[in-house]
Amino acid sequence: MPILPFKFLRLRLKGRSHVPIHQDQYVENAVFPRSPVVTDCIHPELDRKFDLTSSVRCADRSPIVYGYHADLWKGIWNGEVVAIKVIRVIGNSVDRKQACAKNALKEVEIWSSVKHKNVLPLYGYSHEFGPVPSLVSPYMNDGTASLYLKTHPDVNRLQICAEISNGLAYLHEQRIVHGDLKGDNVLICSLEDRPYPLICDFGLSKRLDLTGSLRSTIVKGTVPWMAKELLMPGTTEDEEAACTLTFQSDVWAWGMTTYELFTDAPPYSHLKYRTLFELSMHIADGNVPEYPVSCEQSLEQHVWALLQMCWNPDPSQRPRSDELRLLVRGQVPVNPTV
Repeated sequence: MPILPFKFLRLRLKGRSHVPIHQDQYVENAVFPRSPVVTDCIHPELDRKFDLTSSVRCADRSPIVYGYHADLWKGIWNGEVVAIKVIRVIGNSVDRKQACAKNALKEVEIWSSVKHKNVLPLYGYSHEFGPVPSLVSPYMNDGTASLYLKTHPDVNRLQICAEISNGLAYLHEQRIVHGDLKGDNVLICSLEDRPYPLICDFGLSKRLDLTGSLRSTIVKGTVPWMAKELLMPGTTEDEEAACTLTFQSDVWAWGMTTYELFTDAPPYSHLKYRTLFELSMHIADGNVPEYPVSCEQSLEQHVWALLQMCWNPDPSQRPRSDELRLLVRGQVPVNPTV
């Protein structure tokens, strides 16, 4: 894969992913209440560089994606189509809105600090699309990796997964744990008929301390992609490691994402579980996906062995993210211990 500098990616995004739009296609933002301006949780330099308030407009009258925590709108910034992540706020209290606003701006601080060819760039944020600052990023016509591969079955899936691991390794080098890696949080940018995956959605991301962990009593995420130790606190030999977001839990999620992208289905989708709690207990009991026989022509054995390494119940025995790309390409031996 050719190395694409960030500036090159930014320029080339103007091709297929960015679409110029005429002024008469703008949609007024009057339907959105202005967000409270939170000044004590973001560095002034970030405020100057990334505050796009008054320069971003909506391009449609309804969201293009409805989500549980946020809706995605198509917008216009500097004549280009952009994506506007409008965060939902549950409850009308001032404290709740202020807390959500601070969380959004913390996401800005993390996201704005990363620049890599396999990470979606952040353009900035705006206070004009709801009670919480909304995040503005490039709009990708090719959609998410999970949807793209369903409509482009001949794409090299191993290449896509290797490049996702490349972006993940970069985030870990920056002491950032993503916290919610899955196919829907990877967008595809096509350059010269070649798909490039871009990791996105840093709503659950955290910058970790020097120990490489973040202690928390509440861990959020998407259950089928979450590591065993996150779903059943106290089940690991080291109880202090329970309920902790780590680089290793991201590696587990990369393994589940790779499984998802090869099978065109979420992990455990073949199970008939009635609730997410039931699925959580299934994972916490040590169950991982079985080899998908339907993918035996595309999912090579050394890749399957690597996924088993990523799902090792002992987080310390999982490969590091910087090892994944070499391992997934078979450039170094894979020796699963589970």
